[in-house]
Amino acid sequence: MRAYAISVLALAVVAGSAIAGEKDDSEVVISDTYKEAYGSMAAARASSDGFQEIGCYTYGYAVYGFGGYCWATDPSGVTRYCGLNDNSNEYTWEAASTVAGDSYLEFGWDNAGNCSYVHVTSDSTTGPKVP
Repeated sequence: MRAYAISVLALAVVAGSAIAGEKDDSEVVISDTYKEAYGSMAAARASSDGFQEIGCYTYGYAVYGFGGYCWATDPSGVTRYCGLNDNSNEYTWEAASTVAGDSYLEFGWDNAGNCSYVHVTSDSTTGPKVP
């Protein structure tokens, strides 16, 4: 039993050190084939091409409801948007509203241009923005 515990501990140390300091600073990618866009805010800001950006804008009013959009511009200047409105699922709006300055963002759109999904990652793998 002791040998098993030592083996498990050694495996945990090796596995932990293998991913320590992992970084995911993906440039902005747009796929019209899959109707999706993704990328790291930090990589977009640090890019030298002068085009890249990615983000979401959300709003909510007690009287008017919620809305917004997500957008991405890739290194060649191609931009895609998806809308967050009454035709969207409230969960996509909630996810989009969690985007922070150093997030990794992935979103997809349907044929009508509505956001079909929004994935936001904010963890230690996504680097801080630099000027």
